Amino acid sequence: MVDHREQPVVEAKMFSNPNVGWWNGGSQIYCDWLCRSERVLKEKDYEAAIEKHGPVPFRAEANQQGLATMFLPAGKQDLGVWHDHLELPVARGARRRQVDLVEGETFQVRLELQPKGTEFLGEWDKLAGVLFGCTGEECRRLMTDEGFRNRIEKVRERYAESDDHTDPALLTNAYSMFSDAFAELGDKKEAQLWRRKSKEQAEKLEGE
Repeated sequence: MVDHREQPVVEAKMFSNPNVGWWNGGSQIYCDWLCRSERVLKEKDYEAAIEKHGPVPFRAEANQQGLATMFLPAGKQDLGVWHDHLELPVARGARRRQVDLVEGETFQVRLELQPKGTEFLGEWDKLAGVLFGCTGEECRRLMTDEGFRNRIEKVRERYAESDDHTDPALLTNAYSMFSDAFAELGDKKEAQLWRRKSKEQAEKLEGE
């Protein structure tokens, strides 16, 4: 883990929440603490009802070199970071990085953190749903527009083809397409937001 100045980040905690799905619906985080519904009803406090039995797995704290090691199940897993002053940038509408793990192999990932407040998840409220799956009325309204839907599908394809969803070249183009899509709908405020974000990514690209 490194910060925006390329310095190792200490006192940061990397975490993951691998889930196991059940045949009759629902899921549960592997090896996490349990919380029984009957205790929640009795205690009337979710935190107090959690049965804490030993350390929680899938947590790792960075050393003085910013390195952390974690053992995870094979397959696609998400990584997140806790830190008092730094955070992961938003990628695909969330602050996490996905890794694809192979059983018995070691996978190395570089997590670049930025100061908190640099960007906000709320900026994705109107867009994240249509990009990554939604059921809300706002999403359905946006996707009924053929031009908007076609642009979003093209962006989805480019995301799927890219190995790095934080690549400034990818994001410059994607954010510009978001801006054009919202502009065509007459949503000037949203169009300006994504035009600004596209410009920020283009400046990063020039800096590199």
